[in-house]
Parts: sequence; structure tokens; C-alpha cells
Amino acid sequence: MCHLRWLECVFWSLHSYTWDDHLQLPETREGIQATVAWLTSCRQRGNERVLDVGCGTGNYALALAEAGFDVVGIDFAPGMLKKARAKAARLPQAPVTFEQADFNRNLPFPADSFDHAICIIALQCVADPPRFLREIRRVLKPDGLFLVVAVDSSQRAAPKKKLKTTLPRLIFWKLKALASKNKRVRKYTRNELMALLTRAEFDVIEERACSGTIALMSRARGL
Repeated sequence: MCHLRWLECVFWSLHSYTWDDHLQLPETREGIQATVAWLTSCRQRGNERVLDVGCGTGNYALALAEAGFDVVGIDFAPGMLKKARAKAARLPQAPVTFEQADFNRNLPFPADSFDHAICIIALQCVADPPRFLREIRRVLKPDGLFLVVAVDSSQRAAPKKKLKTTLPRLIFWKLKALASKNKRVRKYTRNELMALLTRAEFDVIEERACSGTIALMSRARGL
């Protein structure tokens, strides 16, 4: 891992201490449940396996597991995974595991390993989006679903809501806001994201309006 990538890993591990601050907001909790309901509505059978790419502290992965999916969450920040595993330990019957993996490298799974995949507000951290999407396509079964929610560059950011937090935690949020202005942080228009998915052998089947984000459900083409 290069020096800069190591620093990013440290930053995201430290940010794990503030990551769940947004759970204070009803819209955050509602968004998690809406995502789970969306994927559940497309379920074809029981015990479908889902890959949560950039799982953070595991909120989406755990909610999907509680809905009956068999979930693997991956993140490259040990701090995020520590929080996610602590949550999973409180739900010992939930079919979910968390693994350390860098999604800017080859995913550590064989082809056709998953029925579905999700990537929620993590695509902006991807260095090479076409390569990343090809990897997602590789590990998905033919006709598997990929749900991506990305930051929409064509919309003005909504005003930030004040969260109950401490000064050190607030500093991390400020640092993240500064990082969002860095050229390494990628944002997308709807057309750009749809074009990327199409080139990676996905067919977009549904779109949902979300404030400040683009939410697309796509299906992996059979090879």
C-alpha cells in the first residue's frame, strides 16, 4: 500500500469514531431501511448472498442480514471493521461477516460469488471506476443486481444539519469536508454513472430520486 493510501486508511479508521453520528438523523435511518426494502423487493429466493462494498461500520450490511440476506461487508479501514464486528457480535444469529479488503485492488472473491452487491456513498473513493465496476461484475452471478448510491455532482449540497458530537469528532467532520474538495474525491452526474455501468456490462433497471445523490439499481448482463 503506498504512503498516501496508508494515510487514507488511518484517516478512515479514525473517522470510524464519528461515522455513526448521522444515525441521529431520522432520514439516515430511513435511508438504510429504504435500501434494504428496495433490494428485498427484487429478491428471487431465500439465502441470497450480498456483497457490501465499502461497508464502513456495517449499518447496511447488518440491516440486510436482519432482512434474511447472507452478507459479506468489506472495507480497507481496520477501525471501520472493528466497529462493524462489534455490532455483529450483538447479533450472533445474523448471517453477516466483515473482511478487510481494498476495493481499489482486485476483490478477494472468485467469479460468480454473489447474488447482489451494494456500494453506498463509497464510489467517490474509487481511484479507477471502470476497473472497479468490472470487478463488481466479475464477482456477481449473471443477472445479479448491483445497487449503487453515489454523490451527485450536478446538485448543490444540502445544508448540513447539526449533530450532537464532541470537538474531536467535529474536527474529523471538518477534515472530511476539506477532503471532499480534493481532486481525488470523485463525484458523478447521472449520465456519467449510467455510462460507466453500461460499459461494465450492467443494465440500469431502476432509478430513485435521492437528495444530493444518484441511486441506481442495475443488473449484470449474462456473459
